Amino acid sequence: SAPSLSSRVSFPLRYAEAKLFAHWLATGGQVAGPAELGLPLSDEEYVGGVCDLTGEVGRVAVAAATKRDAAAVDRVYATDLAVLEQLSRLPLPPKLGKKIDPLNTAVKKVEHLRYELALAAANPLALKRQMAAPADEPESKRVKEEED
Repeated sequence: SAPSLSSRVSFPLRYAEAKLFAHWLATGGQVAGPAELGLPLSDEEYVGGVCDLTGEVGRVAVAAATKRDAAAVDRVYATDLAVLEQLSRLPLPPKLGKKIDPLNTAVKKVEHLRYELALAAANPLALKRQMAAPADEPESKRVKEEED
């Protein structure tokens, strides 16, 4: 059977998101312009892909935060904030306007990660425990031993 209209319509958007994410990873946090993607996208598809990119980079922020990589979390925050600021200036069609609330939520989540990392960095006991733990031991074992 033929793909539904909604799946055919969303394919360029999903592909744009994937290309944007690959470019973001390859360049250390830069958002590609429409021409850099090499795809025949409408403005709406490109902007939709950029909005969806923030979800992908949000997952990068969570993974980076678990490794205490504040610089990577900051790159995600800069991307999310730049996208939000730029899109807030545009008269978006209703379909894209619906993406602003999730984008605001994404920014708040990364702000929270940054706050948590700052708290962890400022806690001398946490740093001391981290430095004392043998590097070759799995972290789950280190955490369990600390709890005992």
